[in-house]
Amino acid sequence: MLFDTCDLKSKMNKKLTLIISLFVVFLRGFLSELPPGNLTDFSVCKVSHLGLGYTGTIAKTESRVRCQTWSMDMPHKIDQKITDDAFPFGSKKFSKNYCRNPDRRVDGPWCYTMNEDLMYETCAVPLCSFSECKITGPGSEYGGNHNRGVSDRKCLKWSKDRSKVMSNGNYTKVKKFSDYLFPDGSANKAKNYCRNPDGDIGRFFF
Repeated sequence: MLFDTCDLKSKMNKKLTLIISLFVVFLRGFLSELPPGNLTDFSVCKVSHLGLGYTGTIAKTESRVRCQTWSMDMPHKIDQKITDDAFPFGSKKFSKNYCRNPDRRVDGPWCYTMNEDLMYETCAVPLCSFSECKITGPGSEYGGNHNRGVSDRKCLKWSKDRSKVMSNGNYTKVKKFSDYLFPDGSANKAKNYCRNPDGDIGRFFF
C-alpha cells in the first residue's frame, strides 16, 4: 500500500473555518476558548491550502520576487474578473500587495509580481498548525502526533528518500513536498506524523 488515510477528528466545518479566518480580529475571544495547542495567529498563516481567508502581510513570491499592488495595473494588468469582493474584507486596496487567492487557485495564495518577465507566482504562505484535530476536510493544517493510518500501518518519515518507497513489492517514486507545505515548517520536523502536504482529500501519509 503506497499511502493510507488517518482517522482524525474534524473540529469545525469549512464554512466556520472561512468565517474565522476572514474575521479573526473579531473572534479573538472565541479563539481563546479553543483547547491548548489549537491557538494560532491566522494573520501569519493559512488554514487550508487554498488560503482563501489568509489576511497576512507576506508580499513576496516563493522565489522571493516582490508582489505587485492589487489595485494597480503596473507592471501587469490585473484580470478584470478579480474584483474587490474576492478579497478578505472586500477590498483590493486594503490587500495592498499582499499574497492572496482571489480566484481560488489550487496552489493557494499568489500575486502578480514586479518582475515584468514574470506575471504571477505562488507565495510560500505557511500552514497554520492545529495539534488536537483537523478543522478542514483535507486536514492540511493538522499538526498533531498521530502516526498510524486506518489500517494501523505506521507512517514513514516525510524526510525519507521518496524515490525508493516500496509499494506492492515494487519501488515507486513519490513527489517530494516543499517544507512550507507542512504545518510543522519542514518535512524533517513533521517526522512520521499524519500530514496532508498536497491538500488531497483523504491522503494523509505514505
